[in-house]
Amino acid sequence: KALIPTYNELASRAREEQSLVIAKMDAVSNSVPRPFESRGFPTIYYVPKGKNPRPIKFEGERTIEGFIAFMQQHTKEELKFVEPEAKYLKKEEGAEAAGDDAGTCSASAGEGQCSGDKKEL
Repeated sequence: KALIPTYNELASRAREEQSLVIAKMDAVSNSVPRPFESRGFPTIYYVPKGKNPRPIKFEGERTIEGFIAFMQQHTKEELKFVEPEAKYLKKEEGAEAAGDDAGTCSASAGEGQCSGDKKEL
């Protein structure tokens, strides 16, 4: 649950990037499609553009900067990120964050991955 505010802020920052979808999937309530694997929560993947894109498991620093750097590193084109909407800025300690918890999360720029939650980059 600690990652929810960061993940929601990341999605807000990516809202104008038409080729990128920040998605959440509850791996407890849903079957995890191949080739994704989820052994712990949250498990985070990036799916780059391509005919046969392979998900890349994110194992870096779970910060806005860490996520953006990881996606830029694995993308041929420059991704556009903007200032987040005010409701997604990190809340003070103890304040409730916007959004729901999810088991497996996927930042996706490829097609045919993770139950239709993606767009082409």
